[in-house]
Amino acid sequence: MMKSPIWNSQDAALYRTFLSPAREALTSYTAFPIVLGPINASSVRLTQVMGTSAQFVLIGMGVSKVTCSAFRVLTDARVHLMQDDIPCSFPTSAGILLGLGLGGFFDGIVFHQLLQWHHMLSGWYPLNSIDNVKLNTTWDGIFHSVAYVLVLLGLYLLWQRARRPDFQWSRQQCLGAVLLGWGIFNLVEGVIDHEVLRLHQVNETVPEGQRIFWDIGFLLWGAAMLVMGAGMARAGAQGREHAESSLQAR
Repeated sequence: MMKSPIWNSQDAALYRTFLSPAREALTSYTAFPIVLGPINASSVRLTQVMGTSAQFVLIGMGVSKVTCSAFRVLTDARVHLMQDDIPCSFPTSAGILLGLGLGGFFDGIVFHQLLQWHHMLSGWYPLNSIDNVKLNTTWDGIFHSVAYVLVLLGLYLLWQRARRPDFQWSRQQCLGAVLLGWGIFNLVEGVIDHEVLRLHQVNETVPEGQRIFWDIGFLLWGAAMLVMGAGMARAGAQGREHAESSLQAR
């Protein structure tokens, strides 16, 4: 069986020990980045009765569950990395996490703060009152916090892999994996938040009929990064394998 040039056996093991449990923890909650708690009749009634306060209670429940899962699986990942005797290549999973976090930071800093084209919930709660401004500011902070955690997790996995004496750095694989993560962020953000949930749109300062074009541009940007990232990561992995085979031939 041929190994994938991008996602090797070590990254697959990291996925099983870290990304898969985290995904299972997140799937019981509403779409990223809004974590309001399990979607059932009780939580809906509670939210209707208690309003914003109930939402923040459910947020805490979701964050606690995901945080506990992250700590548990990161410990498993550390043990896996320290005990594996296979030559250590660049961790694609770490690059993807870094790309997801950096994509979130760029979106929040540039679009939310500098350009002020939209805010996290400005599609549901327009900035036409002090209460709505406060609510959107809070959710912008939650959004940035999630991006911060993703970057920390990516750095942690990269640090664990880099501690190994046989670690092989690849600039192409690193940049390719980051672009993969950033492209995934744009596509998920663009489809779920912009079009399905309608939490906000990319540029809410233009007439409503023109906003769809900005949304499409955001999706095309994400797709381009995804394709470029996959190509760079594949080229980096193939170059490393070619160099290793050349050394073995000598």
